[in-house]
Amino acid sequence: MKRYISINPLDTLFFRDAKPFSMGSETWADGVFPPFPSTILGAIRSKYISNHPSGPTDEVIETALHQISLFHMSILLDGQNYFPLPFDLVGIKGEEAPVDVRDGYNAVRLVLKEMASEVGASSYACPMVLTTNSEERLESLEGGLLSRTSLKDYLENHIGEKVGSVQKIKDWIINEPKTGIGRSNETNTAAESQLYRVGMVRPLNFEFIIGVELPGDYSAGTSNGSYLIKFGAESKAARMELIIDELVIDEFNIEPEFDEMGYEVSPCYFKIYLSTPGVFKNGWYPDLSHYGIEADLLGAAVGKPNYVGGFDLRERRPKPLVRAVPAGSVYYYKSKNCSLKDVVEKIYGKSISEPVRVTETNGKESNVDLRNDGFGIAYVGKWEPGK
Repeated sequence: MKRYISINPLDTLFFRDAKPFSMGSETWADGVFPPFPSTILGAIRSKYISNHPSGPTDEVIETALHQISLFHMSILLDGQNYFPLPFDLVGIKGEEAPVDVRDGYNAVRLVLKEMASEVGASSYACPMVLTTNSEERLESLEGGLLSRTSLKDYLENHIGEKVGSVQKIKDWIINEPKTGIGRSNETNTAAESQLYRVGMVRPLNFEFIIGVELPGDYSAGTSNGSYLIKFGAESKAARMELIIDELVIDEFNIEPEFDEMGYEVSPCYFKIYLSTPGVFKNGWYPDLSHYGIEADLLGAAVGKPNYVGGFDLRERRPKPLVRAVPAGSVYYYKSKNCSLKDVVEKIYGKSISEPVRVTETNGKESNVDLRNDGFGIAYVGKWEPGK
């Protein structure tokens, strides 16, 4: 069954990044926020396993891994639903922070144009590049969030050159670093050279909204659809609640353009926006031929890669590390053979991450498939050349 749930943190949180954190190498543990979809899904799966009447048997673990999957991830700020800011929306350099955090920031929309012929030394594989006519200095909005209403206008190509009320995650959390020290197992006193700091954060009026596919017996042994779960490092407490679908339903109703004869306008120009990080065999862009879509990639806005690991419940060991393009990445396409309706039916709301094969540090070959974990959830939008 498909359900939407909210996860409300009740304490400080910390989610490890991929950097090593061991005695003698690092004393400061960096984290990522918000966490990857697999981290959130791991907490939901763990709750199912620990709460199941049969206990943590191999059969229950297999059910959790195969029947609990993630299809939606967003953030609720002060009662309003937000998604990662698309990377083709950028900020104005030097803009002052708003007096009221709810007012947000301004973003400028970049436009895809033909690459200048004199640019010949670039490794960029697309014929068009994102640029702007604005005379203002621009910069990326790190940790930017766009409201569901604004994202709908963005995907329908109804926004102007500027977009307002863009939020930043940093304005909705408080950094509360934690200092600790290792202890000797023999004396139970402080051990030498084991002082460390962990970058804990405390969310403010902040909830995670998650769409998940759950087995029918997920609520066995509980009441009212409300649970306390262990979340993040140190098993901090969070409240998970089942919520009504209408609160967060993300149907953006992208309609194609039609000519005077009632035929869909050709060629079809569309873009794909990733609401969660995606893993692709090509590295930074997806292969749409897996979905029977013939289209040319004309341009893209992609951020720095995320390094995704985690813990394997089945194998009881760390997962191999893979590179993922970050949430908010955008890809611009042109297709002469596919209609926008076809693209929406095949791509919209689905995880388009691809299985990849990686070689671990010990030489072992591993197959990694993060589609059920909610990586690469894609939404389709429209765009017009030069606009």
